[in-house]
Amino acid sequence: MWNDLGYEGLLPSPNKRGRSPRLTDEDLENLRGILEFKDYWTRKEVAVLIKEVFMKKLSEDQVRRILMDELGMRLS
Repeated sequence: MWNDLGYEGLLPSPNKRGRSPRLTDEDLENLRGILEFKDYWTRKEVAVLIKEVFMKKLSEDQVRRILMDELGMRLS
């Protein structure tokens, strides 16, 4: 970047906001639909579900963030 754009190449790009999400919007909607079939899920169960259905390994903390931030669910 430095060689091509100089100092300007080091500034944050408005188009780049970090790593792309592990689950797409479509994945999140599918996950929401699956979770509706059962009243109670543990984060560990959801992590296993995501690994089996979407073939993506997430930590329980990542699952918590997805459930709360992306899907607007409450945890107890």
